[in-house]
Amino acid sequence: MKDNIRLLPASIPVDDIIKKFGRITGERLILMMSYIYTVGFWKYNIKDANIQVSAEHLKCLGGNKLMKKTPHREEEGMSKEEVVISASGKSSHIEKKRIREGEGVVMYIVLLDYAIERGWLQRDSSYRVGEYSKSIRYLNRDNLFQHYQEYQLTSKNAIKALKKLTDANRQTFAKRSPSHQKIYDSVNGLVFHDTEAFDWVMALPDGIKKNNLFICLYHLRSSREIWKTDKNGRVYTWPVVMPQELRKFITWNGKTLWQLDVTHCHPLLHVVLYPDWTETGYEEWKADTILEKKKYQALCEQGLLYDFLNDKLGDTKYDISDPDMKRLFKNEVFQQVFYGHPDSKKVSSGNISKVFAEAFPYLWGELSALKTPNHRELSNIMMNMEAEIFVKGVISNCLQKDGTFPMVTIHDCIMTTEDGIGTVRLAIEEEFKRIQMNALVKVKTS
Repeated sequence: MKDNIRLLPASIPVDDIIKKFGRITGERLILMMSYIYTVGFWKYNIKDANIQVSAEHLKCLGGNKLMKKTPHREEEGMSKEEVVISASGKSSHIEKKRIREGEGVVMYIVLLDYAIERGWLQRDSSYRVGEYSKSIRYLNRDNLFQHYQEYQLTSKNAIKALKKLTDANRQTFAKRSPSHQKIYDSVNGLVFHDTEAFDWVMALPDGIKKNNLFICLYHLRSSREIWKTDKNGRVYTWPVVMPQELRKFITWNGKTLWQLDVTHCHPLLHVVLYPDWTETGYEEWKADTILEKKKYQALCEQGLLYDFLNDKLGDTKYDISDPDMKRLFKNEVFQQVFYGHPDSKKVSSGNISKVFAEAFPYLWGELSALKTPNHRELSNIMMNMEAEIFVKGVISNCLQKDGTFPMVTIHDCIMTTEDGIGTVRLAIEEEFKRIQMNALVKVKTS
C-alpha cells in the first residue's frame, strides 16, 4: 500500500464530497477526516488544535491558487470560494475575505464545520481556557470503526504536499538534539513484518479488538511517518502509537527487539512532591510525614503500590491476577488518584482515592493542590519529567558509552536489541539515582 492511500469510515460519501467541492478542495476534507479516523484508533477524542497536523499538510497544497475556479465550477458559474462558503452555510464577509487570502487553518475549520453539519463528526461544545479545549470525534464511533474504505489521493498537489510536509517533519525532529537524531536513525532502521502481523490478527476471535487491530495494520501500511515531539518533550513515532500487541512484529537488522521500562514509573515520579528533608532540616518535618514518604517510595520501587491499594479495598478489590482487570485497576488509580479532576464524582467518591488519601495524606494533599484549578498541570509536570529522564537523560547517557544499538523511546520505556539491554538498563538506573530514586527495570521481548 502506498503513502497516498487513506482510510475512512465506509459510510462517508467521498464521491459526493468530490462532486460538491471539486477534487483539490474535496481531498482537503477527506485528508482531515482520514486523520481523525486513523488517530481515533488510539484516541477517542482528538483535540481540535491537534488537527493542525492535517492542516499543515493542507497548507502545503497552496494558498490562493486553491481559490481559483475549476473547469466544472466555472460552468456552474461558481468559484471555489463560493462553493466552500455556500456548502458550509457560512456567509460572513470576514470569513470570505480570509478564505480569499488562502489561510489553511481557516479553510480546515470551514470544512470541518461542513462535516459536523452533515452529522459525520461531532465537536465538544464545552471549552475552558487553560483547562481543556474543544475536541473532534466521529459519531457512532465503535460501529464506524468496524467498516472502512480506502481512498487514494489523486491530486498531484496533495501527494507532493504530503512528501514536502513529511520531509520537513523529519528534518525538524532529527535536528532537535543528538537524542532525537538517535531515535530518528533507530526508527528508520526498524522493519515491521506486516504480513506476519496480518496473519496473527486474522487468527484472533472475531470482535471489535480484532477489527481495530486489522484497521491499524492498514494504517501502518499506508503511512509510518510520525515525527512529533509534544510540548512536554514526549516523543511520538509510529512504534509509539501502534498497539502493544503489534510491536512483537518489529525487528531491527533482523534482531528481536526488547522493551525496558520502569515498574510504577509515573507513581514513583510523584515522590518529588515530598520535600527533601536533607535540605529543609529534619526538625521541620513531622516523623509521620517522613515515614509516609519512605513507605510510598518503597512500595513504588518494589512494584507493590497497586497490590497495596487493591488489598485495602477489601470486598471491592479487583482480581489483578487477570491482565485485563489489572489494566482496568491501573486506569482507575490514575483517574482517581493522580490525574483525574479533583472535583469529579469518580475522584471525590472513589474507593481507591479514599484508600490512597488515608494511606498517604501528605501526598494526597499535594496532588489535590497541584490539580487546582487546572487538573492537567500535574500530568504535564510528570510527563515533562519523564521526557527529561528518558529522552534527554537515558539516550544521551547511552550515546556516551555505545551508540551502535537502536534506541526507540515509548514514553517511559526504551526499545532496543539484546546487545543494548545492559547499557540501557544501567543508564535508566543511573538517571533515577540522580533524582534519589531506585528504578525497578523490567525487561521483556516486544
